[in-house]
Order: sequence, then C-alpha cells, then structure tokens
Amino acid sequence: LNVTNGNAEQHAVALEVQTLVREKMGELQRTIDLRRERGFDQAMAVVKTDNGRSLMDDLRKDVDRIQRRATQSIDGEYEESQALDKL
Repeated sequence: LNVTNGNAEQHAVALEVQTLVREKMGELQRTIDLRRERGFDQAMAVVKTDNGRSLMDDLRKDVDRIQRRATQSIDGEYEESQALDKL
C-alpha cells in the first residue's frame, strides 16, 4: 500500500481497511453461495447474524479516520503555505 507516504499510522489503517474489504467480500460471496446451494432461509440466517453489518461499521470507521487525517494534513499544508506567503 503506497498511499500512506511512509506514515506508520496511516499504513496500519490502510492494511486494516484492506483486511476488512477482503472479509466483507468473502462474507458476501459465502452468503450468495449459501443462497444458491441451500436456499433463501439459510442465507437469511447468516444475514441476520449482523456479521456483515459489523464489518461495514468497522470499515466506515477506518475510512473516516483516513479522511480526517487527510483533511488535517491538507489543512496543515495550507496554513504553512499561507504563513510562507506572508514572509
């Protein structure tokens, strides 16, 4: 993951996002396969466990952290450029 510019915290969050996406996609595929092989009721029982919702909640939190950090970084760079312009 090369989007973190060497920032260890961002790198860790990006790896967590990658893991959560893989888990969510796997959960979706298992549910689809279950529906095809064993029917609607079996697939719905898996959906009702809310495991997929929990994965998405965690994913949203991590993406929000990435967005907040990016905004803070941009704001900091803007303020720094404004201060340099005043020199």
